[in-house]
Amino acid sequence: MKVTAIKQQVKRQDRYSIYIDDVYTCSLSESALIESRLASGQELDAAQVTALKEQSGLDRAYNNALTTLDARK
Repeated sequence: MKVTAIKQQVKRQDRYSIYIDDVYTCSLSESALIESRLASGQELDAAQVTALKEQSGLDRAYNNALTTLDARK
């Protein structure tokens, strides 16, 4: 499987959509994207794709928690 594109989202410019084999797979925040060291054209195996999806879920949960805490100020 190959990372075919990494695109900045229009509505949430702090998140990036990851496309594998021209199909949307998940999204990551800018910091998670840098941490993952993903690059367009990079080859991934099934285990790496699964780990990427898990990281995406954790990243989204973390950002939602920060947003909730920020709203409670």
